Amino acid sequence: MLYFICGEDSGKSLAYFNSTVANLRTKRPEASCFAFNSENFDKSLLEEMVFGQTMFADKYLVSWNDLFGNQEAKDFFFENLKDLSDSKNLFIFREVKVEEEEMETIKKVAFNTRIFKSGVAPKDTSFFELFKITDAFGKRDKKLAWISLQKCLLLGFSYEEIFWKLVWQLKNMILAKKAENGGFPVDKLGIKPTVWAKSQSFARNFTEKELVGNYEKLLDIYYLSRRGELDFETSLERFLLIL
Repeated sequence: MLYFICGEDSGKSLAYFNSTVANLRTKRPEASCFAFNSENFDKSLLEEMVFGQTMFADKYLVSWNDLFGNQEAKDFFFENLKDLSDSKNLFIFREVKVEEEEMETIKKVAFNTRIFKSGVAPKDTSFFELFKITDAFGKRDKKLAWISLQKCLLLGFSYEEIFWKLVWQLKNMILAKKAENGGFPVDKLGIKPTVWAKSQSFARNFTEKELVGNYEKLLDIYYLSRRGELDFETSLERFLLIL
């Protein structure tokens, strides 16, 4: 999984880089950590991080700080960009200067990119990852739902935030199904056209009984976990895996 940070405002990009590394180390305390910079770049060692398999369950967390000035390092990065992105290990890269064409190539495969331009606050698009979970749910794609769940957790979203977004999606799908069956006045719903169109499309993948049943399951997860009768996080994960 690849995080890529860059920009002319080196102070802000470095601060964000350091905080991202620290945050991921907290979330993955079992991971073995390696840091590469202009003084210690080792191609063979980095190859092991990308292509090697650890003997145990622990993964690697690898940081890379401003190495494009080293042509060997830059060539390695672009030659293995897809493998860096697809790896189960975590790679956090920071560069000060990246050509626009290069940045477009990186954006296509990186899990998360942040660009810090001088005097301009970066736009945080991580919130949209939440909608990838609801989209995956609507498509009944449990593999994509699981992957999106893990990405959201790495980005710092809580299980409860994810839960309420799923509730929101299910409510819209139930309304869409009822409208489809002629049981609800569409013009009185007050839902944005793009959201409504998606809800209609997703609702076709379920029967009304399934939608209502899933909505009730979510509510049970919430209330029973509050009473200590089940584990909220585990139950939400199981919910997504039995689509």
